[in-house]
Formats: sequence, C-alpha cells, structure tokens
Amino acid sequence: MSRKNDPVEALRKIREQREELDQREAKLREEAAISLGRILLDCGGETIDPGQLKRLLRAVHELGMETALERLSAAR
Repeated sequence: MSRKNDPVEALRKIREQREELDQREAKLREEAAISLGRILLDCGGETIDPGQLKRLLRAVHELGMETALERLSAAR
C-alpha cells in the first residue's frame, strides 16, 4: 500500500491538523476576548458585576439579539 493511501498515515495527518486548528482556535478566542473586553470598557461595562453580565449575555443569546434589543427599547 502506498504511503499516500495508508489509513494510518491519513489518521496521523488528521490529528496534526486538528491540533493545529485547536491552537488556532485558542489564539483567535483570546483575540476575540481582548476585542470584546475593549468594547465592554468603552461602554462603561467595568461597573457591571461579572455574574450579572454572564446572565445577561446568556439571556440575550437565548432570546436572540433583535428580540432582546426590542424588549430593551420597549422598556425605556
């Protein structure tokens, strides 16, 4: 069996690619966290309790952004 069609070699290659993707994802998640953190600070979000912020974001995620924004606008 040629090395090109070797299933063991193919699995090894896939595992390497998965590891590379995991590392890339971790780096991008860090960069996204920094970006979101800056936005939060620009909006005065540093005064929000982290637990409450987490609950708020989960609720927004469950409702959907547009629905959450509509409800917040109606509450004003």
